[in-house]
Amino acid sequence: GGHPRLYGPGLRLSGSQNVIRNRYDIEKSYRLDCLKGCYKDIPALVVSAGPSLQKNIEYIKEFKGVIFVGNRTIAPVVNQGKKPDFVVVADPKDVILDTTQGKLESDIPLIANDNASNRLIKEHKGKKYFVQTGSCSQELLGINGIARISMGGSVATVCVSVAEYMGCNPIIFIGQDCAYTGMKIYSDDCSNELINDKASNDVVQEGKQWIDEYYGGKVLSSKDLISFLRWIENFIVDHPNTTFVNATEGGALMKGAVNKPFKEVVDEWQNVDKQQCVIEDKQVEVEQNVDEHLSDICNTLRELIKDANKAKNLSEQLKVEYKTYKGTRHNKINNIVRKLDKIDIKIKEQQEVLSAIRMIFNSFHNDTQTLLTNKAKINETEVEEGIRVGIESYNLYDNIV
Repeated sequence: GGHPRLYGPGLRLSGSQNVIRNRYDIEKSYRLDCLKGCYKDIPALVVSAGPSLQKNIEYIKEFKGVIFVGNRTIAPVVNQGKKPDFVVVADPKDVILDTTQGKLESDIPLIANDNASNRLIKEHKGKKYFVQTGSCSQELLGINGIARISMGGSVATVCVSVAEYMGCNPIIFIGQDCAYTGMKIYSDDCSNELINDKASNDVVQEGKQWIDEYYGGKVLSSKDLISFLRWIENFIVDHPNTTFVNATEGGALMKGAVNKPFKEVVDEWQNVDKQQCVIEDKQVEVEQNVDEHLSDICNTLRELIKDANKAKNLSEQLKVEYKTYKGTRHNKINNIVRKLDKIDIKIKEQQEVLSAIRMIFNSFHNDTQTLLTNKAKINETEVEEGIRVGIESYNLYDNIV
């Protein structure tokens, strides 16, 4: 949901709200950790929607390994007469359901970010697994067994993380251009959008850049696409025991991966038998009804708001006491500080609720620190320090409220 602020207009909570909207599906979902290592040394294919996908997707019919598709690539794979093993979704926007082109089949297990599109998750009627990629949905919903994995902003990076989590080796890419190959954004099979001459000039002026290409030349890319590429390259470095094969046959050069035509990859792994892998599914563990759990959190939040408002008033009193300080009234100041300390301890004890707050307002800490604008000065007097602390304390609790 972007970078929401704790205050002011424009508060955006779409990702966090999706966790709430997805709560009943998460409550009935299966544990991904039951699949951890289940496909040890079975090749995995990550099918992305880049412009080069149409070059070699026809060979997918003969691929014997585990196939991961995203919302855009489920249709191209199904249209080739091949059933993917998993469809993975990460985007919170509801429009992504339309990119599946009606191919979101219930017998293909779904692996979804906990904050992924509620519209798409509702449409899928089959087995669902959920993952956390930075959120605190377990604490928010009171559910245990939601696997935590890393991601780099694209559905392909979730596929890579999950494939490695399942023990797959090698991990193979097709359609992972990370670039505007042929001045296209997507493959023609994936609701393609063509960049015309005017637009191509515009995107260069908007900060796009040329990077090393698969075959040794240069190809146009963008900051977002390059960030996805760098994430994958770093993932490759961090997993030296896994082989990565870039069979995209176009797009950006992927450092650390072996370049190989997809047909050669398919021929090389003809003797794979993924059917021998036994999966024993278990559902997630629910502490209590998710609505009851959310209600308990809301009640606790109401109490915390009362306490934080008290702390705001105390902070204002502290500032006033120091502004009128004449070298006396130490007892009154100390009493205010003791009351603030008690409130601070009480708030910090609510770790489950604070985790939920951090998930909903993912810039909570940064926003709080930004508001503490009154820095300590050299040779600051006791009065100046007291006034500054009072202002900082007020801003802190105002931000919490």
